Amino acid sequence: MTRTAAFAALLAGAAGPSAAQSLQGVWQFQRQGHDGGYVGTVVIDRDQARNKGRSDRQSYSQCGSVQIKGDAIEIVFTLVKSELPYSPDRFYCTLSGGPALVCYNRDLAGHREPVSFELRRIGELPDTPAGRLEDVCPPRDRPVSQARRAVDFA
Repeated sequence: MTRTAAFAALLAGAAGPSAAQSLQGVWQFQRQGHDGGYVGTVVIDRDQARNKGRSDRQSYSQCGSVQIKGDAIEIVFTLVKSELPYSPDRFYCTLSGGPALVCYNRDLAGHREPVSFELRRIGELPDTPAGRLEDVCPPRDRPVSQARRAVDFA
């Protein structure tokens, strides 16, 4: 199966507004960074990504989003909670043809990892808030309308 066909097959089950829904589930990684090893879990819930991980030096968590551009998948973390300074990660991924994505990381500080790593799906989206790592990221507030009545412009 070609990479494009594999990508189409992965996204074929997508429903709703975002193709990222077909990526929903729990994923794990083990990767080598510029300053040591990292292991972690990523939960993808629609277009949101939540990560809990640990490095050789500390535990950390990140919040972000999933973006699909052509056959590329980007997991962009924008908010980090950590004990020591930690620059948010940005995973650039493509399909491997199996149950994993092949990724590399370039963090917000510009560090690119020396090698690629696998982000491997290990399960479906959990039913519990704890399983979905909802404690990692602040809840998204409902949008507040900024609309004004027509008479306010008179």
